Amino acid sequence: MNKYIKDNLKNPNLFLFFAIVSSAIILLLIGTHTYNAMEDVLENSTHSQLIRANIENIRLFDEVLTSSALLAVSTGNSKWEKRYNFFEPKLDSAINELIRIDSLHAFHLTLEMTDSANVRLMAMEQRAFELVHLERQNEAYEIMTGSEYARQKANYSKGLSAFIKLHEMVTAQQQTRLTNLAKHSRWVFGLVILLLAMVWLPIERFLRKNRVQMLKQNQELELQIQARKESAGKLQESQKQIEKAREQLQESIKASRVGLWDWNLITNDIYHSPEWKKQIGYEDDELEGGVEIFMSRLHPNDANRVEEATKEFLSGKR
Repeated sequence: MNKYIKDNLKNPNLFLFFAIVSSAIILLLIGTHTYNAMEDVLENSTHSQLIRANIENIRLFDEVLTSSALLAVSTGNSKWEKRYNFFEPKLDSAINELIRIDSLHAFHLTLEMTDSANVRLMAMEQRAFELVHLERQNEAYEIMTGSEYARQKANYSKGLSAFIKLHEMVTAQQQTRLTNLAKHSRWVFGLVILLLAMVWLPIERFLRKNRVQMLKQNQELELQIQARKESAGKLQESQKQIEKAREQLQESIKASRVGLWDWNLITNDIYHSPEWKKQIGYEDDELEGGVEIFMSRLHPNDANRVEEATKEFLSGKR
């Protein structure tokens, strides 16, 4: 892994792009995983709250219906029957709602047992109300206290208790699963942090090394610029001194009436100073040419000797 990173650091821009994209993808996956886990926790919590609320409503409505039916049979007062008729649809609705939000078949079986017993109980209670209306209160009381009513009441409680037990068991299993999921998420998060550290630490070292190198190069460049400025200043000063010396030399030559000439052996150009031209009777803008100007003005007795000596000098013999 480190060798791969070092090899790719030779192209830092490409590797930096790869590292950023990889980190973004990994963080996106972790974020999605965490979000889904939180959604599961929230959904499980909401589902459990709905079930608990409906169970409490069923218990409450059942107690109200049972007590209302017994009081109606015992006292013959119609207000208890009215109370019963008011809460009876609420109990039936609560049981049906619990069946609707339940997601396991085993839960349905227990709820169907409770619902079936509730239907039989309500039928017996309605029969007891009819007997009370017929002034057969003793028969109505026998129904409410009889063995069949007690058996259906037991089935009702048995189904509801089984449902509560299954619900608590499944809730505990889901809680264990979510706990393991959270633990797994922590491990994944730790591994991702380690992976990102393995990726980003070499990059950070590389960038830090680059910064140091850039600072060093900038310092060297500043020193070079400063040195060039100093050299340029010295060169400018030297040029001024040379120009001044040249002017002084020109003045000295002019004052001493010395004629100068200079022969460039590479270009074969010859420079004749104005004083030199003046000494042989010419103005400065006259007498243009090369070495032949000098040779043509030699005495005939000296011309051959000077020409031979010049050739020997140029050929390196002298």
